[in-house]
Amino acid sequence: CRRYDHIVIDSPPALYFADSTIISTKVDSVILVVRDGVSSTQTLVRMQRLFQSVGSRIIGVVLNAVPIHKQVYNRYRYYYPEPRFIDEQTRPLNLG
Repeated sequence: CRRYDHIVIDSPPALYFADSTIISTKVDSVILVVRDGVSSTQTLVRMQRLFQSVGSRIIGVVLNAVPIHKQVYNRYRYYYPEPRFIDEQTRPLNLG
């Protein structure tokens, strides 16, 4: 009986322990988790090569510990201004 659509398995850092590589060969796909300001591009490339060398399928990357209070991460609001509505009937519901 199938009970879950997705199961997430957390593992130790891939470049320091073999657990991640071994687990990656037993699952459908892998999502890499990297830390903002700590994980370098070189580290990402090494992880990608490691997982690909054992036939694992990387489907994405999560960027962890992003300091959203920094000005550089708030710039998106200048590209995507608050929407303006012609009348109340076109305004979306506030569900929060």
